[in-house]
Amino acid sequence: MSLDYHSGNWYRVASVRPRLAGHMQAQRQLYRGVAWYVLIDTVNQRSLRLTPAAWHVVSRMDGRRTVQALWDDAVLRLGAAAPPQDELIGLLAQLHETDALLSDVVPDLDDLLRRRDRQRGEAWKRSLMNPLSIRLRLWDPDPFLARTLPAVRWLFSPAGVLLWLALTLPALVLAGLHWTALTHNVSDKLLSAGNLLSLFFVYPVVKALHEMAHAYAAKWGGAAVHDMGLMFLVFAPVPYVDASGSSAFADKRSRALVAAAGMLMELLLAALALYVWLAVEPGIVHALAYDVMLIGGVSTLLFNGNPLLRYDGYFVLCDLIETPNLAQRANQLWMFWLRRHAFGLTQAQPPHATPGERRWMALYAPLSLAYRVSITVGIALFLGHEYLYVGLAVGVWGLIMLLVWPLLKGLRYLWSSQEIAGRRARPYAVSGLAVALLAVGVFGLPAPLTVYAQGVVWPAENAHLRAAEPGLVSVVAVKPGDAVLAGQLAVRLSNDKLDTELGAAAARDDKQRLGYLTTLAGLRSGSAAEQPGHGRVALAVQQQDWQRASDEYAHAEASLARLDVAVRRDGRIELPRAEDLPGRWLKKGELFGHIVTGDAPTVRVVVPQDDIDLVRAQLLRVEVRLSGDLGRVWPATVLREVPAGDDGMPAMALALDGGGLIAVDARDSSHPRALNRVFQFDLLLPAEAAAAQIGERAHVHFVHAAEPMGSQLLRRLRQLLLTQLAL
Repeated sequence: MSLDYHSGNWYRVASVRPRLAGHMQAQRQLYRGVAWYVLIDTVNQRSLRLTPAAWHVVSRMDGRRTVQALWDDAVLRLGAAAPPQDELIGLLAQLHETDALLSDVVPDLDDLLRRRDRQRGEAWKRSLMNPLSIRLRLWDPDPFLARTLPAVRWLFSPAGVLLWLALTLPALVLAGLHWTALTHNVSDKLLSAGNLLSLFFVYPVVKALHEMAHAYAAKWGGAAVHDMGLMFLVFAPVPYVDASGSSAFADKRSRALVAAAGMLMELLLAALALYVWLAVEPGIVHALAYDVMLIGGVSTLLFNGNPLLRYDGYFVLCDLIETPNLAQRANQLWMFWLRRHAFGLTQAQPPHATPGERRWMALYAPLSLAYRVSITVGIALFLGHEYLYVGLAVGVWGLIMLLVWPLLKGLRYLWSSQEIAGRRARPYAVSGLAVALLAVGVFGLPAPLTVYAQGVVWPAENAHLRAAEPGLVSVVAVKPGDAVLAGQLAVRLSNDKLDTELGAAAARDDKQRLGYLTTLAGLRSGSAAEQPGHGRVALAVQQQDWQRASDEYAHAEASLARLDVAVRRDGRIELPRAEDLPGRWLKKGELFGHIVTGDAPTVRVVVPQDDIDLVRAQLLRVEVRLSGDLGRVWPATVLREVPAGDDGMPAMALALDGGGLIAVDARDSSHPRALNRVFQFDLLLPAEAAAAQIGERAHVHFVHAAEPMGSQLLRRLRQLLLTQLAL
């Protein structure tokens, strides 16, 4: 037998005669075709998964055999598969910590008290480590569930499944059809003072039904549910249920059903709320239904249904891929790689896992950390948009717990761990080198720096066809594709209001002209000789009135003349939706066509205010990809820039609803207005890009001098604080 199987601490436990406590039960389960054994504590619903070799030892703990005898029997029966002595000592320690063992040794009351205090302290520490989830136990719901289960058992039958599908699937289609109305201005709706009061009452009710669905599913499968209380999720009190007793279920689908029951309940509530929201008029019921939809949909997507957080979706994933304790074992695997390959600790042992499990574990740890950081930052920004200091508190607390605290634990390991005692040189050197390389990589090495924006291919100068005055299209004098000359009539509009205004202006002009001539004739005839000053003043007033009436007539005549829209450039005319033009009402300034002139095309691009300083400084080149040929990069030059920002948008295609990047006020689609200030640039493409279609989307990269990633991150953080958090 290899000396690896022996331990220097074996003498401490060899003579102990352990036996399992009476409240411990075992359940055989299959994971990836291999039999495992789950040891369940029926009192507090804690569980421990054992390998077949470990179970061979534990199952024989009857209080008569010593640990030495148990290990000798395992070596005799299992051979090389027998657990090493160090592993068996660790297993005994785990069982001891969970109060699963009884032995012939008189219990150390001080040790029991220390373990009790340590377990309580670890529970509080876990709560503090997750700033979005703090638990407070309140009630044992098992007797209530046993009494009421017969009334709801039918929900877990095929009839219940069909009813759930009949209610939720149509709601999913309706949500897609009304997506714009559902998502418009959601942050202001959700975080308004009145809606927060509504959420205070709605959220606990929805979550209570969510948790009762877990509890009933677990009870339906035969598990006991003894723990229910409050969990402070993002500081909001919501119920929780400990249904971990379902981990003893032999069928993985039954375990997954218990984990998914809460999400299924929330989706059902969201579907019912959508039907109510569509049926009732705006008011209290309408607002409450909207809140239920947000809670049931958004929380399921971002929290409960996402396997990267340790909520319902995580346990569903663990059951379906047959990889229990995925998060913990993933962290253990990465720590093993670090200790074995970076620190050179050859005695480090990897967590037991099959090759398939190891692939899941390798991916899960970094993805989970990245998502937890991003969701914490996202929640902080969402809250900080309306409540600055609350958002800052959540963001700082979350990042400290997710990043700073693990770093401090790592430093403590390097400083005081006995595992590296006497050989700390390599761990210190590797850690210092990693920090130095990270610092150099983040703050020393230049990284590509670009600003991405979107634009549209824009007609050449004076090549637009716009309605100078509002009117109804009465004559279309050209056809799409016709060759036209400058000055040629394209479209004639009619506007009865302008005709009426012209007639009224003409009448006023005639009236004022006649009044002026009458006053002038009277002055010349001498009828005002007795009061010559009065006659000249009256004549001056009449002259001013006539001049004003003449100006109004000229303006009305010019407005009527502008109803004829003429071509201003030679070229080929393009009229999108030409078949809809006759009889169509055009607003003043509305673009309805353009002239293809053969000039090099231009791109009108919209740059958000956050990026304008960077675009104006250190610009090396501009690269453009057209949506019709994304594989080709066109060089471009800045033709002109609007020096002052405004809310004007050249096209609705650049708005979020049109697939763009800019949030706009969607109430006026013909004249889209950005919610935040934007800056417009005109870019000149080379003549080879003449085939670009007017109105085609352009993806623009403003390329700048390379800059370290740390500097870029600091700039973005400063912009974030200045804009999103209004600092």
